This record gives sequence, structure tokens and C-alpha cells, in this order.
Amino acid sequence: MIHADGSVDVELIKPTSNPRLNQILLEALHQWRFFPALQNGHPIDSQQDIRVHFNVD
Repeated sequence: MIHADGSVDVELIKPTSNPRLNQILLEALHQWRFFPALQNGHPIDSQQDIRVHFNVD
């Protein structure tokens, strides 16, 4: 969920099998900021699915 102020509520749809990695991912994603969707020129809440691909070495 992307709020009108650009902050986000994050949910992992496909969490990894590593709980610590999931926690790190959520902490990082909570720091992301977005430009909110606009309706009639005013910011509104919206929902967006975002895929993040990464490799762990």
C-alpha cells in the first residue's frame, strides 16, 4: 500500500525460507518512498505489487 504521503505498508507475498533475511528485506522496503498516485490533482492511497529479484552469495 502506497499512502498519499509516500510512505508504504509492505507485505512479503513470497517470503524466503530464512526469517532473518525476510526481516532485513522488510526493514529495507519500509525505507522506500514513492510519489503517490494522484486523483484530480490530489494524492491518494494506492496499491502496487513490486517484484524484487536478488541473489544471496
